[in-house]
Amino acid sequence: MESENRIIVPSYYKDFHCIADQCRHSCCVGWEIDVDEASYARYQKVPGAVGDKLRRVISGSYDDASFEADDASSGETPHFELLGKEERCPFLTERNLCELILTLGEDSLCQICRDHPRFRNFVGNREEIGLGLCCEEASRLILSQTEPFRLIEKCDESYSPDALPSQKQPSSDPESHDFLLFRSRLFDILSDRELSFTDRIDSMYEVIGIPASSIEIARWSAFLEELERLDSSWEEEISLLSGNTDIDYVDALGSTVSENLLAYFLYRHLAPAMDDGLWGPRVVLSVLFTILLAALGEAHRLKDGALSFETQVELARMFSSEIEYSDENVGRFLEEIVRLYF
Repeated sequence: MESENRIIVPSYYKDFHCIADQCRHSCCVGWEIDVDEASYARYQKVPGAVGDKLRRVISGSYDDASFEADDASSGETPHFELLGKEERCPFLTERNLCELILTLGEDSLCQICRDHPRFRNFVGNREEIGLGLCCEEASRLILSQTEPFRLIEKCDESYSPDALPSQKQPSSDPESHDFLLFRSRLFDILSDRELSFTDRIDSMYEVIGIPASSIEIARWSAFLEELERLDSSWEEEISLLSGNTDIDYVDALGSTVSENLLAYFLYRHLAPAMDDGLWGPRVVLSVLFTILLAALGEAHRLKDGALSFETQVELARMFSSEIEYSDENVGRFLEEIVRLYF
């Protein structure tokens, strides 16, 4: 029985590369950039003009007696001071390239900049890493997959198929074992392309013990209007959806884009159920997010006469930035799902 830690990633993970200055929505603009303690200590020793700038543009200090690493509320986490109305990272050049990488190399980046757009979940001895849809290139990669979703194990610089536990395999961590079998069953259902997409959703609902039901776009578009918003362009998308609440999104769900989205949402949002126990609600959350994006796509098709792949990429990126990267918004979705379905 294996007990050593394993790193698990989607099969497309190894194909991701930052497109740097070609990105239309830079992660170096408009996002708060916290500096981890190890990087902060390293930055204090960087010589020359770049070192002087590093120390000048970091707000807050781990040396401050008011800051305790295990209590973020007790002090201000050190972070880069963003510049101008666009809130640009002080190391983002006019050409939208990173000054730190250009002068000191990629190893000079703080943890959040090295990791983005990656996310991590932990299931037993597994560290599960994924790419977040809030990055346009990650969104493009995820939505363009043509094969069913598959997890692989990352071993140093090589990759191998993910070995999942079997029904008969003993485990010192029964909950993780049961969770992986549960999620694997959902992925098996999702990858069965002999079934229509709606039949696959109904089968997932059967697994979690709730009756098949359609998603009411009117209810959820009104719900979206209640949530906090970051960008005015997202308000326009909500308004477009609110004006098309009787839209037929079922045909849109037949595309591989919707399959890729649901696989992504399940991979990202199911694992936290190991902590909060919301196995069923998190399945519904993943389905709901997929359907809302399908409905938004259909609204664009009606408005523009066509729906391009790049529009779908942008809708997914925007949805992720506005919803997924707000713990408050995800929490409110889960509360409403529990109230309605459980």
